[in-house]
Amino acid sequence: MQQIIIRYAEQSDWSAIQDLSAALGYSALSDLAAAANLEVILQSEQHQVLLAELDGLVVGWLHLLVSQRIASPFFAEIGGLAVDASQRRQGIGRRLLEAAGLWAGSQGMTLRVRCNNEREATLAFYRACGYSDLKTQCVLQAPA
Repeated sequence: MQQIIIRYAEQSDWSAIQDLSAALGYSALSDLAAAANLEVILQSEQHQVLLAELDGLVVGWLHLLVSQRIASPFFAEIGGLAVDASQRRQGIGRRLLEAAGLWAGSQGMTLRVRCNNEREATLAFYRACGYSDLKTQCVLQAPA
C-alpha cells in the first residue's frame, strides 16, 4: 500500500504546486510570479502550505491563511486546495483537511473554507468531510 505523507511546503515545491493549480483552472501565473508568491507566503507566519506526497511526488496541496477581522475572532481559512486528478478519491484531500484542522486548532482557531456555489462536486466533498454551510454571500470587486 502506498503511503501518503503530509508535510509543509518548501520553496523548491513551487513548480509542483503550479502544475496542480493549472490543472484545476486556477489563474495561470508565470513561473517567476508563482515562485515569488510562494516565497512571500512561506515567509509569513499568517500562512501555511501543506503538501501531500505519494512515492516522493507532490499530489496535493492546501494553502491556509489566518483571516483577521476587527469585530470577530480570528480564524484559519483555506485559500486553496488541489489534488491531482489521477489521485482523487484516495483520501488525499481529506488528509490535507485533517492536517489543516490540526494546525488551526493548535492556533486556537476554527477552520473555514469558501467555495464557489457552481463547484457542486467540491461542495459535496467538503460536506462529506463534515463541513457545514455557515452563510451565503456575494464577492464583489472594485473596478480596475
